[in-house]
Amino acid sequence: MGVFTMGRHGDGFRMVPEEAHRAFPKPPRTLPRIKGTHQEDFFRACRGGTPASSNFNHAGPLAELILLGNIAVYAGVEKRVEWDSTEMRCTNMPEINRYLKTSYREGWRL
Repeated sequence: MGVFTMGRHGDGFRMVPEEAHRAFPKPPRTLPRIKGTHQEDFFRACRGGTPASSNFNHAGPLAELILLGNIAVYAGVEKRVEWDSTEMRCTNMPEINRYLKTSYREGWRL
């Protein structure tokens, strides 16, 4: 038994104890790597280059999943949140849906 740690964005991973780290070789790089920064990758895609490595078809559903965790906090401990991804709403606890949209002051809108 051991512990696996890593830094930001998956860099600098280590396994403890050290014997476990040495016994597990680095996997081969199979995914393409971006050149430059995340922002440069995004702008290159906007200018007609290859799709960004975290394109919206991947990043959008991922962000939805992560933010759904915030809704689960509002639901409470041991409560099941049933989510309609197409309608972007909670179907079994409609009272939670008020947290999904911003209410603007009168005279203001987006």
